[in-house]
Amino acid sequence: MNNGHVFTFSLKIKRRFFAAFFALIAALAFTAAGLAAKGGRAASAIEYTDPTGRGIGFASILYDGSNGLPTSEANAIVQSGNGLIWIGSYSGLIRYDGNSFYRYDSSTGIASVMSLFVDSRDRLWVGTNDSGIAVLNDEEFVFYGRADGLVSSSVRSIAEDDKGNIFIATTNGIAYIDADGTLHVINSPQVNGEYVCELYSTGDIIYGITNNYGFFTVENCKVTAFYGTAETGDKKVNTVYPDPRKEGFIYLGTDGSEIYYVDLKDNFNVVGSYTVQNTDPEPKKLECINSIRLINGLLWICADNGIGYFDAEMNFVKLLDVPLNNSIDHMVEDFEGNLWFSSSRQGIMKIVENRFTDIFTMAGWTESFVANSTYKYGEDLYIATDSGLRVLDSSYAEKNNAATALLAGKRIRCIKKDGAGNLWFCHYGDDGKLVRYDPQTDAYFIFDVGNGLASNKVRMLKELSDGRIAVATSSGVNIISGDSVVATYNRDSGISNLEILCVEEMTDGRLMFGSDGGGIYIADGTRVSVLGISDGLKSEVILRIKKDVKEELYWIITSNSVAYYKNGTITTVKNMPYSNNFDLFFDDYDRLWILSSNGIYVINREELFKDDRITFVHYDMDGGLPGIATANSYSYIDEDGVLYVAASTGIYSVNINDERENVSNIKLSVPYISLDDKTVWIHQNEIRVPYDCKRINIHANAFTYSLADPHIMYYLEGFDDTPVYTTKSNMTYASYTNLKGGTYRFHISILNSITGDEERSFVLTLIKDTAVYERPWFIGLCGLLGVLLIFGATVLIYRRKTAKLLKKQEENK
Repeated sequence: MNNGHVFTFSLKIKRRFFAAFFALIAALAFTAAGLAAKGGRAASAIEYTDPTGRGIGFASILYDGSNGLPTSEANAIVQSGNGLIWIGSYSGLIRYDGNSFYRYDSSTGIASVMSLFVDSRDRLWVGTNDSGIAVLNDEEFVFYGRADGLVSSSVRSIAEDDKGNIFIATTNGIAYIDADGTLHVINSPQVNGEYVCELYSTGDIIYGITNNYGFFTVENCKVTAFYGTAETGDKKVNTVYPDPRKEGFIYLGTDGSEIYYVDLKDNFNVVGSYTVQNTDPEPKKLECINSIRLINGLLWICADNGIGYFDAEMNFVKLLDVPLNNSIDHMVEDFEGNLWFSSSRQGIMKIVENRFTDIFTMAGWTESFVANSTYKYGEDLYIATDSGLRVLDSSYAEKNNAATALLAGKRIRCIKKDGAGNLWFCHYGDDGKLVRYDPQTDAYFIFDVGNGLASNKVRMLKELSDGRIAVATSSGVNIISGDSVVATYNRDSGISNLEILCVEEMTDGRLMFGSDGGGIYIADGTRVSVLGISDGLKSEVILRIKKDVKEELYWIITSNSVAYYKNGTITTVKNMPYSNNFDLFFDDYDRLWILSSNGIYVINREELFKDDRITFVHYDMDGGLPGIATANSYSYIDEDGVLYVAASTGIYSVNINDERENVSNIKLSVPYISLDDKTVWIHQNEIRVPYDCKRINIHANAFTYSLADPHIMYYLEGFDDTPVYTTKSNMTYASYTNLKGGTYRFHISILNSITGDEERSFVLTLIKDTAVYERPWFIGLCGLLGVLLIFGATVLIYRRKTAKLLKKQEENK
């Protein structure tokens, strides 16, 4: 999937403004991915918080000439019923399937596109800049131009009335094509010769705008009203949008920053006026309004210098952190609820739901940093970095205290809280130390080599069940009770590799120490034993050990594998989809969230235990992940399942208990197939294939424009012995060669990415005509001929042998 440049944008929004809009946005998570040109990058974030505290993030994704879109400008954008996105640009017509962009060659007659429209019969109409209007019938364009009576070859807008007439706005008046395909010119003095720049239909009425700021209506293919400057006064109308909630009322956008709400039934009475300007945090005004659309309760505004919306109380909010900010002309909502915007200078942008919240951006930070650990204490979020300790309050404002002052500029590796409410900070360095800090009193206590700590390089710590603190250092493990170091595990204890990376307490009170190359040390009082490769480990570099209370085992993350220790036995997961992993967390659905160097893997426990074909969800940067977890980092997860990930470029959060596996909005479709070198569009679930076709390419996919990368299974019934498993991002087309004549059924299904179960399916029937040589009578005739040939050959051989025998007998006589 070509996911473009991925941005997340930060904005706190009340539920009553966005509820309807967010409800329709696809709630899939994924990883969408690297589709034709991987390379999305996270740069910002919108966060919406509902009354339960559930955070919902959104991402804005830009497509331009640098990442798959054949151009960096777009004049129009629509979606057809088969799920395809169509883009009109000066470089022609472009088709997008969520994976790749396809541009129609200018040899089709389409060279420069100004407007697009999908009619009630799901036909695509293309308004060109210099070739009139064309309708796409499968792969062929049918044109209407000057020779057919069109008043101008330059088409600016297209609309349809409730009788199926297609209205055409040109730079020299308007025309329409009736249901029979006949073109008619609307002869009206008000619009003859006028540059008509926009049309919008409510079914029975067509509303139009001229380039001279005139506004008119068309009913029954006739101009029924025209309003010029005499009626509009100084209101220079640039766009019109009839209010779908109230008949006879329209919104008029001006070439400035004003929107007027007009009652047409009351003699063009202006009943309301609004300025597209927000006041918080500073005035941001939009200029030259190009489009107005009401989508799920929000009145969206596209303008020359940005995008914004009016909420239900007509308060205006401008989107501040999105990449599209110049010459935004149009917007459309796709079948999943994602929003698409076109810019005649920057390309296209979509806004989709993103389950990850970029806290780094929410805090307004501009310079990235490496986060090593996070911890949520009350409403404050503590962040350990390579250059000190940072603290954010509930509104993402940074704050300071005695701990931030003490550790300024220091490398902090880990943050933990003990049962008494103290925070512990592991300072790793030549002058390192372990700091116990009380946030209530803002007081701290320091442990270092001077009072018994084994090393100044402190990596992490673990509070034990008896309240003592086990501290992992570069010189072994210390046990702290109160203000004193009471025990030390080092070389004298039987630990040969003193670089300890992690500590875990076992149910029976024994301690497990994960080392940097020496395997796992198990301390039972003063006795220490070791587990290594000979015991089942694939690597003796142990990054993390975590107790799984539910399964009564211990998960082990090594430098190249995932394993688990149960009943004295280590089992390595052989089919783990990725090897370079850092940490893992448990959600409420029996899944493990595994942080790795290429994103996050979500895998069901049973999949790891079965260790066969492991199904999983993978989140990466192309799917909205704001960053990659830092190696050997310690991320905090709260009681509600909100995970605060310490990443190499900052921090982000995700609620791992928020189940969003929802495929109801994904469209399974086969828009077209290729028969040898011919493209055939599919209009029903059955297609006939000529007998002489050698290769069939079935262009099937799960059409989704969210950040999800659903798992897909497909097979051709009657040909494939086993199904093919893939993902949307890796799905191109299914190819089959030299099929015999007969009936085949192509099945494609969306799989639950965790359980592997089929969620939804689509079937396309292919009937391949049989060649003469494949028909029964021909096969029978060939068989009969074969039998006759064999019989004839047998008779001939018999006769020849008989003749030879008779000749021999004569010679003997």
